[in-house]
Amino acid sequence: MYATGPVAPNGQPLASPGMRIAARLIEIVLGFIVTAILAAIFISSGGAGLGGVGGKYNIGVTLLTLAFGWVIEAGLTATKGGSLGKLILGMRVVNANDGSTPVSWATASIRWAVPGAFSLVPLLGGLVAFVVFIVSLVFLFSDKLRQTVSDKVAKTLVVSIK
Repeated sequence: MYATGPVAPNGQPLASPGMRIAARLIEIVLGFIVTAILAAIFISSGGAGLGGVGGKYNIGVTLLTLAFGWVIEAGLTATKGGSLGKLILGMRVVNANDGSTPVSWATASIRWAVPGAFSLVPLLGGLVAFVVFIVSLVFLFSDKLRQTVSDKVAKTLVVSIK
């Protein structure tokens, strides 16, 4: 019934690395759009007392962007089985042990927090997040279950449902 490639415990084929990267790109573009809109709103309103405007760091935009990221990543994964990009491209996040979906709120939040948490740390956080990103890409192409760092920590797999 399914392709002869790698499969999850429930027999569903694992999503290809290319499809997973495409899903993430969709989410990155959407995130940039939302961040730009939020920044424009904060700048036009004088920053609403949340860190200023212009070249200054704006904590209000950062917090709203994080909340948006959590909703489209963790919220949709826990309620619908995948982030927005994954849902659009026909993928679902499943538990690595038994292939069940949707995963719990805690599991979905862990998947979201692993790459995002490092980026909140001033100076070195961005570098660490970049290293996690590169290691995840290596794992995506070399790991027999195609698990990224987030998948390994949260004990999840990403399967194709198309």
